[in-house]
Amino acid sequence: MSRANDEGEDESRKQMIQNFMAYLRDTRNLFANPGLREGVKQEVAGIYQIMEIFRKKHMDSELKKYVIRRYVSSVNGVLQIFPGCTLNINFEASRRPWYVKALEARGKIAITEPYLDAAGAGYIVSISYAVYEKRYSPNN
Repeated sequence: MSRANDEGEDESRKQMIQNFMAYLRDTRNLFANPGLREGVKQEVAGIYQIMEIFRKKHMDSELKKYVIRRYVSSVNGVLQIFPGCTLNINFEASRRPWYVKALEARGKIAITEPYLDAAGAGYIVSISYAVYEKRYSPNN
């Protein structure tokens, strides 16, 4: 592959990311969905709010030296991590012990057995909690 093709692909990826970000940040619904699953925009907004709390806790907590990372993931695969890290392209939060345990312990705090961290921190223990939005229908 030539260098011109590589640069063209990089520019195409950059434009795709810019389209996604414009859609996600659009509060007036002026931009068309560039191909994200329905509901992802709302999940990104919710996860952003949770992550802001996590960032503040991480910076202010006396226990921050014991917390490696804070993850938030939605059922549709929206994932945010603080502090950021590099993950394998095949990473799926829904298959990680912290995610599975949180779903199994609905309404309770879940603690995992030690397992190997996907980002290379060695063996870790996770504390997780599933957060749900209860939706009502007019028939309930």
